[in-house]
Amino acid sequence: MRYAVYVHDSLVPLAPKSGVERKRLMELIRLLGEQTFTCGDFVESDPDGRSREVKVVERYAVSWWADHAAGEIKVTNIQLADVRG
Repeated sequence: MRYAVYVHDSLVPLAPKSGVERKRLMELIRLLGEQTFTCGDFVESDPDGRSREVKVVERYAVSWWADHAAGEIKVTNIQLADVRG
């Protein structure tokens, strides 16, 4: 079953506008919808205690969690990998 993948509109300006980095980020987002149990490079907890997968793609870190009951992947952050916030 393919999941819907949601990226909040506030994250779009944080992603690269073009080039190889953008292509690789878009490939990851497509993959998340098709392979819903994809693991990141590491796991971190959000402020609510929910575990989020984090995958480093090129210079960017992408965070997400899977809502299996709803059949959705929620991309929660896109940032430069060497920046912590």
